[in-house]
Amino acid sequence: MSNAFEELMDYLSKGDIEETVTRARLLEKNDKSAWNKFVVYLDLRTKGKKVSISNIGPSLGILDRNNKLTALILVISENESIDMEKIIDLVKFAKSMRIEIFMALVDKYGDITYYTLEEINLTK
Repeated sequence: MSNAFEELMDYLSKGDIEETVTRARLLEKNDKSAWNKFVVYLDLRTKGKKVSISNIGPSLGILDRNNKLTALILVISENESIDMEKIIDLVKFAKSMRIEIFMALVDKYGDITYYTLEEINLTK
């Protein structure tokens, strides 16, 4: 799907909005979160990040210069419910891999709010 996102970016940069929307709709038929992932992908790329598509649910990865995964971005729409068990599992996975994990919350206008996710231990 990463190549599909690159193709969408190419069509956008050429100003071909109709083709961009057509291809985005095709992507969304296979993956309901494809548009939100693309919006976050585009945002991260414009901020200079190297982004990859993750196989772990609706998420993206941020890579360093050596193509090593440094962070995981969980992409969630403002309209969908959040499965806390899934988030807890992802936080534990990120901790075991020693990478950061963020949640990108996308609203209906395509605005993105990023949250850092981390495990805390409350002791007496």
